[in-house]
Amino acid sequence: KDVRVNFSTGKAQIEHDNEADDIIKEVSKAGYTATLVTSSRQPAESRHHKGKNGPIIFSGILIALGFIGSHTGIASYMTTVLYAIAMIVSGYKPAKSAYYGIKSRSLDMNVLMTVAALGAAVIGEWLEGATVVWLFALGVALQTRSIEQTRNSIRGLMDLAPSEAWVKENGQLIKKAA
Repeated sequence: KDVRVNFSTGKAQIEHDNEADDIIKEVSKAGYTATLVTSSRQPAESRHHKGKNGPIIFSGILIALGFIGSHTGIASYMTTVLYAIAMIVSGYKPAKSAYYGIKSRSLDMNVLMTVAALGAAVIGEWLEGATVVWLFALGVALQTRSIEQTRNSIRGLMDLAPSEAWVKENGQLIKKAA
């Protein structure tokens, strides 16, 4: 029926007749994480992103191994395999989002990144393709972390706000809920 997205808080208010689980599944298909929030506080599980950097670290190691291997005489197909695996690991989420973006006729940076990575693979520039996808994934992770830290700081400042305030009305100070 109605959707309001607030990008600064990372929340969406959805007026609907469907089951909440169905909406969460559809949001997941687009490459995002959704949880049901029934109060003004964000659920604890969405505040912690520990372990989400594993694929980025793994891909970085694969790219480094491929790069070293290409300069030490290892067979070129081995370095290509390392770069391809790094592209798949780092590029899975952007590729999934690109698929749903194309399906919904909405081109975005995920579509562009996926096309660039596939183009690099087609012309045989596996190192460049893997590096671009890895840097993109790293950038998204850093951006997500920065946004989450900002949200937590704002949340902390909001918690410092007093629950009551003194208001001057008609020359008198009156205590009111803030």
